[in-house]
Amino acid sequence: MVYPVYPNKDAKLSGPTVGSLGHTSSYGYVAADLSDIWSLSEIAKYRKLNQWPRSNYRGIWAGGLVSAGNRVDTMDYVSLGSLGNASDFGNLSATRYNAGMGGSGTRAITMGGIAAYPAEVNIIEYIEIGTLGNMTDFGNMTETRGSLECAGNHIRQLSFGGGDNSIGYNAEIDYITIASTGDGTDFGDLTQACGQSTAFANPVRAIRAGGIISANDDQNVMDFITIASAGDAVDFGDLLSPCNYRNGCSSHIAGFLVSAKVAGTNSSQIDRVTFASLGNSVLFGDMATVVSGPGGATSSSTKGFLGAAFTDAAVNSIEFFDLHHAGVGLDFGDLTQARYSGFATSNGHGGLGVSTSLPGQGG
Repeated sequence: MVYPVYPNKDAKLSGPTVGSLGHTSSYGYVAADLSDIWSLSEIAKYRKLNQWPRSNYRGIWAGGLVSAGNRVDTMDYVSLGSLGNASDFGNLSATRYNAGMGGSGTRAITMGGIAAYPAEVNIIEYIEIGTLGNMTDFGNMTETRGSLECAGNHIRQLSFGGGDNSIGYNAEIDYITIASTGDGTDFGDLTQACGQSTAFANPVRAIRAGGIISANDDQNVMDFITIASAGDAVDFGDLLSPCNYRNGCSSHIAGFLVSAKVAGTNSSQIDRVTFASLGNSVLFGDMATVVSGPGGATSSSTKGFLGAAFTDAAVNSIEFFDLHHAGVGLDFGDLTQARYSGFATSNGHGGLGVSTSLPGQGG
């Protein structure tokens, strides 16, 4: 049997490309420099996951508030591999904020959120990340929930908790199967009913961290679940400080909590959590801007991103930081509209198992 040779790790989903270096065949070519050639084991891995590494990834930001009570249905996208401003992607089915968002290498999915406060919703919607357009109905969650968080891998997306001191708090974990449409299914419960927390995942584990319980009491608790099997969350460790409305993203190795309220104070702090072993978070770095409220965080194979967050007003900035080297975040570009309490995902986040930083891989 003749195996196709993929020209390099920047190859798109279209597959092998016939070239002029080395031997040329209908399957592709072999170049003299093999440092950018996928091995058979890599090809098998990505074929099994159906998540081929791209030379670039798209980040999606959706929803939010432009001011108190003034909701939007805006969806923006950026190319995460190069600095620049966002472009219009489409619209949510209705205006809302503080929803959860995640997805696979092909789909982005929103779950829940808040409409006219304190009205929470149970809406699940999706888009195909590679094609511009509006959100399409996916199904419904088991309960209405806002101020929740989502995380998952290429198969499942989960939603965690939700609520606030006026609405009440929730310990529910739902899941959906990303490749199909349908209603959410009960997965289990968090160790505590909690809202305004954050979540992130690698292909095996998802972690929910921080947030608020009764009487606006900030938490330093981290729970985790194994994505492939339903069940209640288990204690993972503690954060450096109690916090709420942190913004979560991840590589396949570690999760990151970005900015927002830390010990009751507006913060630019980035914490890091290693997925493979239970334990506490450690200080990793700082974003360029001090943030006081929620936004949307996501990642590519090499960088974490934060947008649609709150300082002393709605802002349109997107900032980024290096997932593999501690330091200070930098400006990336601007959203099409200044807003906060938005939600975000990408087709290259750590839950997909493609955040491998392989040679030749962009984003």
